[in-house]
Amino acid sequence: VEQIESVGLPSPTARGEVLLGLGEAALQSGEQAEAARAFESALAWFRRNGEQASAARGAYGLGRTRWQSGEVAQAEAAFRLALELLGEEAGIEASHIHADLANLLVLSRHQYDEGVRHAQRALDIARHLGDEPLSAAALRTLGNLYVRANRLSEGVARLDNALELAVKSDNPAEAAEVCTGLLIAVAWNCNFQRARETALQLIHFAERCQTRHHLRHVYSLLAVLEAAQGNLEKSLAWLGRAEEIVASLADPEPLAFLHCCRAFLAWVSGDYAAMLAQVSQTIQILRASEAEALIWYLGLEAFASVLCGQHAAGQVLRDELESLLRALPDGSLPASEAFSHLALFALASGEHDRLPSLHAKLLPFRGQYHDALTDRLLGAIEIIREEWDQARDSLDAAEAIARRENLRWDLAHTLASRADLELARGGTGSVTRARAFLAEARDLFKSFGNDAEERRIRARLRDLPPQPGGKPSQPAPAGLSRRELDVLRLLAQGKTNREIAETLALSEKTVANHVTMIFNKIGAENRAAAAAFAVRQGLV
Repeated sequence: VEQIESVGLPSPTARGEVLLGLGEAALQSGEQAEAARAFESALAWFRRNGEQASAARGAYGLGRTRWQSGEVAQAEAAFRLALELLGEEAGIEASHIHADLANLLVLSRHQYDEGVRHAQRALDIARHLGDEPLSAAALRTLGNLYVRANRLSEGVARLDNALELAVKSDNPAEAAEVCTGLLIAVAWNCNFQRARETALQLIHFAERCQTRHHLRHVYSLLAVLEAAQGNLEKSLAWLGRAEEIVASLADPEPLAFLHCCRAFLAWVSGDYAAMLAQVSQTIQILRASEAEALIWYLGLEAFASVLCGQHAAGQVLRDELESLLRALPDGSLPASEAFSHLALFALASGEHDRLPSLHAKLLPFRGQYHDALTDRLLGAIEIIREEWDQARDSLDAAEAIARRENLRWDLAHTLASRADLELARGGTGSVTRARAFLAEARDLFKSFGNDAEERRIRARLRDLPPQPGGKPSQPAPAGLSRRELDVLRLLAQGKTNREIAETLALSEKTVANHVTMIFNKIGAENRAAAAAFAVRQGLV
């Protein structure tokens, strides 16, 4: 930069243009400090010479550099200065600046309304110019922002329009970018068939423009789609393909996402230790890169910790996630995954005092999918709150979506919750209906090879009252439930709470609660006394 400023060039414009070119080259090569110096020099040079439009280009380049460096406030100021310098000019540059400012305001500032206004302005300028590629890019920006604001239908409509324009103008790179946003939006909107079709379109466009960056997430997402539907072999195949792509990329975020998708597959397979190991790697990568995406995955690690009996560790992660969530608008899509994970955590750990607040946070996402069907989580919470009619409606909606989209993993959990509702409400035929729901859920979990969930459902089936006309079972001593008998037998064998939890696929906190209830019912003060009771009763 110093050399350029000291060299005599034919005109002030030529000197400024060289500085702008240097800034662009430095930015593309990852030299942010050099890029910032070049753009600042260009900005100052053009302003001194009264060339406002060219000065705006310097401010715009500086804004992009600052944003890439994580300096959000400075980037926003530079973008706003660029627009101020352009004044009423409505050219291609103005459309790009409005679009980038829109993305910054939404992605980094969470200012959705103003962000959408700038995206709409970018689109208006592009349409006024009659520039179809520019219109496609602006529509993509607007569509993605609508999606993040949880205006899914409007977002998908804009993205569909953007894809149509990108295809019409034979721009495969733009079409691939549009498909990336569209794929996630339609999956969140519970249209898994459309999501699969969009993923295949994305692969086609990415291969046409020979850019692996466009493939950074698509194979991992296909793996999740297949796993949710119970197609575990196909899921593994897609993960293998994803691994090949991710290994060739410098950006660490796709690798973090790949580990998260492997965690999802381990979850549905019942390998909770592997689930925790994989999602923990996701978090390690994101912490090292200081990525904002941390908020999407922290809750999943907290939930996996509970499934592995590490409740205290899960609570620490939960608290960190809740702290991060304070910066997000509740109804925005980035919050949806976090609230879904927090609900899973609270339900698994028995922290029912947190459920009313989480229920309210989840309501804006009814009819959607965020690592679990929102309606089934709402239904599970409503059962605990004894809101029977609301729970029935939520679980009806969840079951309808799960059957329509063949989401067998969520269907199994939804059926188990339907059994909970039948047993909680009681009434004629409730046990028979609960038994049918549990039997179908058991068979679904078995098809996933998920032994832990299958054992849990089998135990619940054993605990059901006998069917009408059946031979009554012998009452358990001291009024112990069948699950408490299971815990007592293992306790009498000298197993710790952790070992009991692993054997019965329960959390340690749940086992501790069972042990406390057992002591109260049999009048025991410690484990030795409880073991002696079990021996006297012939339970071991």
